[in-house]
Amino acid sequence: EEAWGCTAYNHYGMTEMGLGGGVECRARCGYHLREADLLFEIVDLASGAPLPDGEEGEIVFTTLTRAGMPLIRYRTGDAGHILAGPCPCGSRLRRLARVTHRLEGRHSLAGATLTMADLDEALFPLPALVGFSATLSRTAPRRLHITIEALPGAADCRAAAEAALRALPTISQATDAGVLQLALSQQGSDPARGATLRKRVIGEQIEGEGSN
Repeated sequence: EEAWGCTAYNHYGMTEMGLGGGVECRARCGYHLREADLLFEIVDLASGAPLPDGEEGEIVFTTLTRAGMPLIRYRTGDAGHILAGPCPCGSRLRRLARVTHRLEGRHSLAGATLTMADLDEALFPLPALVGFSATLSRTAPRRLHITIEALPGAADCRAAAEAALRALPTISQATDAGVLQLALSQQGSDPARGATLRKRVIGEQIEGEGSN
């Protein structure tokens, strides 16, 4: 928004949904769902039973108007919840809260949860940052290693990145409790290739990557 001087609206969807699942309105209080074409539910991970508004579970959807390859309670792998009550914009469409992480990308540290979305929020405000990768070890004490990719000619921004990460309550509590070690390294970015790091989650390790 700052770069282009315009208002940007978040959108939620995936290829299987077709045109997409939902989009923010000017109130920016969640995604208004495309209920004429898709039935969204939040279900319990263990039982698959629908959960009430406000409770987090897995987002599933059913196509209502698709003649070819209809989907019934398709599991997205995304965590989310439905927002209760009407939107300030006046629309009656149900709203999905902003989706910040996938179910497989949640990691428990000292009783709190760490997701790739947490790392995104901490690191992407750094002006020199192009992208990053993160790996969380399985063995104790767990080691979170962040490799940051910076603009060509940018000064070492590891100190700023470390400060931003340690400001996250989950990381701060885990390091103070001695259950997490934090390590950072930096590499340059090749403008001809763009960001070389892409987001992914592998097994029980945060092997996530983000890029601007």
